[in-house]
Amino acid sequence: MEVSTLNTSCRNHASPALGSRRLGPWLGGVLVLCLVHVPFSSVTAKGAGSVWAWGSGASGVLGDRVVGDRDVPVRVSGLHDVTAIAAGQDSGYALLHNGTVMAWGSGASGALGDGKTADSDVPVRVSRLRNVVAITAGYYAAYALARNGTEVAWGDGIFGALGDGKTADSDKPVRVSSLQDVVAITAGEDVAYALLRDGTVRAWGIGIFGALGDGSVMSSSVPVRVKDLATVRAVAAGAVAAYALLSNGTVAAWGSGGEGQLGNGTIVTSDQPVLVRGISGVRAICAGGESAYALLASGSAVAWGGNSYGQLGHHDLRDHDIPVPVDGLRQVTAIASGDYSVFAMTRGG
Repeated sequence: MEVSTLNTSCRNHASPALGSRRLGPWLGGVLVLCLVHVPFSSVTAKGAGSVWAWGSGASGVLGDRVVGDRDVPVRVSGLHDVTAIAAGQDSGYALLHNGTVMAWGSGASGALGDGKTADSDVPVRVSRLRNVVAITAGYYAAYALARNGTEVAWGDGIFGALGDGKTADSDKPVRVSSLQDVVAITAGEDVAYALLRDGTVRAWGIGIFGALGDGSVMSSSVPVRVKDLATVRAVAAGAVAAYALLSNGTVAAWGSGGEGQLGNGTIVTSDQPVLVRGISGVRAICAGGESAYALLASGSAVAWGGNSYGQLGHHDLRDHDIPVPVDGLRQVTAIASGDYSVFAMTRGG
């Protein structure tokens, strides 16, 4: 999924979640971009609100009227005044300045939200959406946060990932049940998270590995409260693990831990939040696949979890179950993470 955001966490990104105009005091001058769960193609904002894409063009996901791969960026057709972007497994999303959302690529399971299940190689408008301030995407579902603090979802509803009390797909946005005062959103693989204004977190969808953080491994088609969290400033999601940046600058994690992605010195899963070891002064968090990243107040970055492709940036290919420094980075202002690759922006661009 992925994701671009002007907030302190990502998926989604996300968020506060994945792309918003202003949702709270989390920024602190830090720009964080996240591209998550997009193993074969990437999307980025450029210029005066336009969008560019490259990589795999399957299902029209590059949005340039061609179903074909591109090894250089191409402009997504017909998009202007874009304020945020997100990407799913084979679909792209753009939030426009007027609060509407456009989608393109695979329409499987209703992922484009236009009332159909057909693919589109050009952006189409997501139905019934207005006053949207943030977007994020899971693998095959997408989510939008409205200005009034409510959330909607569309696409693949497996395991209750749409949060509407059902497990059915929806080709149009449906309301996530009983959520109010949402300030940030992010999503993983068949699971989604919402940060509320009171600093607590809600989760819904697949419960495997304890991904909902509610003390169980049961899936839920409606939001449940993540245990023991009350001072959260930002949320981020990997595949089936999630992360919360706390007000004291530390990070909590829950869900799958098999590659050390919980950062607590074990490779054990946890169905409730555990503290990531040895880090403080965290300003932003990001996650992708089975790896996670934190931007520190010092301008350096640390990483933990899966490292099969060297995505932790720590001069080896071993997984790490506690945070390790990302080598050679100073004055970092932004981090972007895919499943197996990571990008950082330093001061001065």
